[in-house]
Amino acid sequence: MKSARVQLIENTTEKVSRILAENYGVRVVYKGDLCCTDGKRIFLPVISDNAPEEFIETIPGMVDHETGHIIDTDFEVGKQLKGEKHAKKLHQLTNLCEDARIELAQINRWRGCRTNLERLTNWACKRLIKDWDKLSAWGKITQLCAGVAACNEDHWFVKEAAQLSSDLWEYVKEVVPLLNKAKDQKDTAAELSLAREILEKLHQLADPEPEPEEGDDENNDDQKKKQNKKQRKPNGKKPDQEDDEPGSFFDETEDDEAGEDEDDNDLDEEAPECLNRDHDLSDQEIEQDAAVSNRQRMIQDEARQHQSTSRGTYMVYSTERDVIAPVKGGNAPEARRLLEESRQITNVMRMKMMRNLLAKNRARRDPGKERGKIDRRSLFRVSLGTSKKVFWQQVEAPEFNTRASLWVDHSGSMHGQKLKLASEAALLFGEVLDVLKIPFEVCGFSTSTKAYEGQDIYEAASPADQRIFTRWGGLWVGVYKSFDEPWHAVKHRCSSMERHNADNTYDGETLRLAARRLLEYPEPRRILFWFNDGEPFPNIPSFVDDHAQYLKKVAKEVEKMIEVFAVGIMSSAVKKYYSNCVVINNLNDLPSVMLGELDRLLRKNQQAYIGASI
Repeated sequence: MKSARVQLIENTTEKVSRILAENYGVRVVYKGDLCCTDGKRIFLPVISDNAPEEFIETIPGMVDHETGHIIDTDFEVGKQLKGEKHAKKLHQLTNLCEDARIELAQINRWRGCRTNLERLTNWACKRLIKDWDKLSAWGKITQLCAGVAACNEDHWFVKEAAQLSSDLWEYVKEVVPLLNKAKDQKDTAAELSLAREILEKLHQLADPEPEPEEGDDENNDDQKKKQNKKQRKPNGKKPDQEDDEPGSFFDETEDDEAGEDEDDNDLDEEAPECLNRDHDLSDQEIEQDAAVSNRQRMIQDEARQHQSTSRGTYMVYSTERDVIAPVKGGNAPEARRLLEESRQITNVMRMKMMRNLLAKNRARRDPGKERGKIDRRSLFRVSLGTSKKVFWQQVEAPEFNTRASLWVDHSGSMHGQKLKLASEAALLFGEVLDVLKIPFEVCGFSTSTKAYEGQDIYEAASPADQRIFTRWGGLWVGVYKSFDEPWHAVKHRCSSMERHNADNTYDGETLRLAARRLLEYPEPRRILFWFNDGEPFPNIPSFVDDHAQYLKKVAKEVEKMIEVFAVGIMSSAVKKYYSNCVVINNLNDLPSVMLGELDRLLRKNQQAYIGASI
């Protein structure tokens, strides 16, 4: 089983994914060690169980950050920089200003984003301080700027980084007023304009234009050159400022003229080369800085490190091909026909079951009380002096306080009569629970990719990934009825189970998903019916043992929190994994067995499992 913290993050990310998909057409995908976005998908690395909590908590922040870019960033603006001088510097400055703006927009959009983004920022800043010396001069300047724009100059990271590079901070603090405007810009184009102002200011600080002097002639060229270089003060002080004034970057002495050539060279070295107007960044410099400061790379490196020590555990290579969606198809006449067929076998049992359970759950009068409302039929006892218990009290029947779920195997071996009978059982399941007002869902499970596709994905992966990951290919979950849908509006979908027959199964992972969906709701009792006709069968046969071992672990853990009833359809394999199970060899027994077990579970005085998570 996955650790509780990993499960919580995955559950949260799954919920966020649904919102993003519905409102913005954005999918969140776990895949290998990727951490990036293509504008429509957000790729996140697969999280291993041994990952530290601080790292795990960065993932929601990364989702929020990338979502902000997808919603609010105009990616066309970046194309304006193509071929422009200092394009790389402007791109980086624009990006850090844009980061500040879109994160504020995300916080205003969803309040919970603040905590997620702060966790991501603090984690990344700690790593950045640790590797500070690996950054180029320009990399340090941009990270200082990013810290000011996203947080403020009083943030702990800005203070520590400023101490580590006090010389560069003298330049950055002069553009703080501009950086403070980043969050208030209206769009990406405005951020680009702001980035131009910031870069121009940095250039001026490093290499200011000389002020024109009256009476200039060829004989005072050297004096002009010297005066110009004396103006190169990163704090922007005027040339006549005293050297010992606060904020002065370097000290000059009266001996400057005596050693003019040597001092001139020193002055040239005071301003970092990266701030010279004629200097632009090389690809090597960009790559060097990105390796240290890019948050996506930080997360990838961390994920890769923990994945490498997780061999031997169940690890999903990618959720990119996963499909969890409502089933389309089915028709009302077919559903009615299936119900009629099953009622011939189970009608008496079904009616008796519902009648008994409804009676048990109905409020009633309790007579023979000394207090309460007068029972007129018992007043004669007072006159006879035989009893004073002539009152009655209302007894409210306890609610079922239960939520139920039915999951049906849709693998290749379930084709034909097996799925047909499963359809009938699902329809009966829904009819009974709908009358009893017990919330429920009905789902089918298999794979979204063909068997050979899993092998193709595996062979295309790196040798390191082949040794780490266990599940190759996509998971398919068809939702015939969700917890929130009215039964009468969707029950016709269950008649289409035969048409959604697929290939393989990832039983352990699917069982965990079914349990997670139940545990999202507050009812203290959760019942899961599990129809299966064999062993776990992934689309790469060599991983069968890994999937079987994982199912054993998951089943043991799930049964601690949820009442699981597994039905082995013409297969005794369920006995290896589930403590409460039955094997059906005569398919016609399936509906009646399911109703019988449902009746038993609902009558049972089961202890509630409260606060469970998986």
